[in-house]
Amino acid sequence: MFRKIIYGISGLLLSVISYAQSPDMYPPPVPERIDINLFNLILYILLPIGLIIAYLWYQKSQRKKRQNKKEDKK
Repeated sequence: MFRKIIYGISGLLLSVISYAQSPDMYPPPVPERIDINLFNLILYILLPIGLIIAYLWYQKSQRKKRQNKKEDKK
C-alpha cells in the first residue's frame, strides 16, 4: 500500500523534472532535401530492405530448425 504511494509520488516528481529539462527556446531545424546519390540510395533504401529480408530469412530458418527438432523427438 505505502509502496504504491511512494512509487507514485516519486514517479510524478521525476516526470516533472524530466519535463523541466527539455529545451524549448531554440529554433527548429530546417529540413533539407536529401540528394539522390549512391550512398544515400544504399543507406535509405537498400539497407532497410536488406535488413528486412535478412530478418525474414532468419525467422524462416529458425522455424525450420524447430520443426526438425519436433520431428526428431517423435
